Amino acid sequence: MKKLLFLFITSLVLFSSESNAQQVSQWGQFYFNDFYLNPAIAGVKDYAHINLSARRQWAGIKEAPIAQVLSGHGYVGAGLGLGGVIVNEIAGPTRRTGINLSASYHLRLSKKAFGRRPGKTLSFGLAAVLNQHYLDNTKLTTYEPNDIAVENGYNNQIMPDANAGIYFSNGNKYYVGFSAFNLIQSKTDLYDNITKVNNSLKRHYFLTGGYNWEVNNRFSMQPALLFQMIEATPFQFDINYRFIFDQTYYFGLGYRHLDAVSGHAGYQKGFFRIGYSYDYAINDLRAFTSGSHEVSLGFLFFGENIMGKKKSKRGKRTQRSNVFQPQIIDF
Repeated sequence: MKKLLFLFITSLVLFSSESNAQQVSQWGQFYFNDFYLNPAIAGVKDYAHINLSARRQWAGIKEAPIAQVLSGHGYVGAGLGLGGVIVNEIAGPTRRTGINLSASYHLRLSKKAFGRRPGKTLSFGLAAVLNQHYLDNTKLTTYEPNDIAVENGYNNQIMPDANAGIYFSNGNKYYVGFSAFNLIQSKTDLYDNITKVNNSLKRHYFLTGGYNWEVNNRFSMQPALLFQMIEATPFQFDINYRFIFDQTYYFGLGYRHLDAVSGHAGYQKGFFRIGYSYDYAINDLRAFTSGSHEVSLGFLFFGENIMGKKKSKRGKRTQRSNVFQPQIIDF
């Protein structure tokens, strides 16, 4: 009976964490983690991008989820983009460490595309994924010491999977993308010493979109949307609105449906960018947590400023580039 009770409780914990946090991390600054959410973005930018993000979910709640993601991608020529992601997520006694390698192909739909000539581009991407799921039984507390169900009931498995995406962009004006995660839906057996429980990864679907509105040569606005659907869980969406000043500073507000409101701030100079966001819970968790914190560091190479283009005082467009100029490659 104790074994069955232990299995039931830990299965619920694992299922809950994997359905919401362990399979695909939740990010407030999803506009900086766009490649993490869609492999088709690999190489579609006019710069090579390395991004490091860390998130502390629900501060004040013991053993609440913590996540770190390191990603990088760039254009390699002949319409191809390559990239990779390393992710580490911890939630209580569970941990997921994963790596994926992505490849994308870009179709140029207008004469101006890639490099310093932004244009309409349709991109397709695939990612091969390898995840390690681990349950640390030393962090579990039971009424009876040395319970064999706890001592032997651990999970440490490596599972393959795959993601896919499609992405359409019109230079630095607007974009829309769709991606699907956990296509294979790998299954994990939680225990070997008792009846096995098959806990398959659930498919995640993401629909993203955004627009860059240049009000004048010193001020622009960037609304962004993220729609997320996970099989067997409620539909969720995020709305973010950023205000950018002098192509250097930005401030923003966000709303996650029935979950949280957020504030964003950041700074970029040359090839370096840093951003911070704070989420305030508006659901029942607000009585137990002081909020969620997220920091993002970005490094941009061989391209233009991520904020967009800067206009000269005469109103003409001029290129605001980083230290390195991009090479214009046609295919």
